[in-house]
Amino acid sequence: GYLATDLAESVLFENVARLLWTGTLDVAVATTPQPHPLPANIDVLCRDIYARYGNNSILRLFATYVFACGMDEPDTGHQLAALRLMYGLTGFFGYLGPRKHYRAPEPGESIAQAVLHACGLDCDEVRVRALNAALVILADYELASATFVARVAASSGADINACIVAAIESSSGWVVEHRRVERLLDSVTSEAELKARLEPFRDG
Repeated sequence: GYLATDLAESVLFENVARLLWTGTLDVAVATTPQPHPLPANIDVLCRDIYARYGNNSILRLFATYVFACGMDEPDTGHQLAALRLMYGLTGFFGYLGPRKHYRAPEPGESIAQAVLHACGLDCDEVRVRALNAALVILADYELASATFVARVAASSGADINACIVAAIESSSGWVVEHRRVERLLDSVTSEAELKARLEPFRDG
């Protein structure tokens, strides 16, 4: 096995995803798959969702895209289909950025780079490494409700899109892990304040 902290230092999140799927670690920069194209009229639907829910709509946008893609996804195999969805989902972070619309990932971008660009943030090496590391650390979080729900769906024979939608929807409530993290980090304005808030958790 590999320590997640070691992987976070030097391995792309998408390659860690492949490791979890196949059991083989490939540290080479993989070819970026073409994301699943936006299904017909989904851009109009997503704009309506954002207009109603604002920044709280991100999970609804994710689920809408994955569900719609599931209706016309060709049989490319679970791994490629999942990678295409992962890259496609990065574009919806554009609704959290200044432009408030979908931003298609560029060829050759890593997932961390695509998310940062979609959010309208500077894509310097420090930010890319930090975001990629966070994604890697969270990639195999077995105790998350979303991970559990996805495995239940998969065990019933559901397809990859249905499993992902189930996982996304399980994260939409308030009694889930990431909501507690949001409350912990809410209003943090400096590195010193962040360290102070995290200090009580260092030994736990």
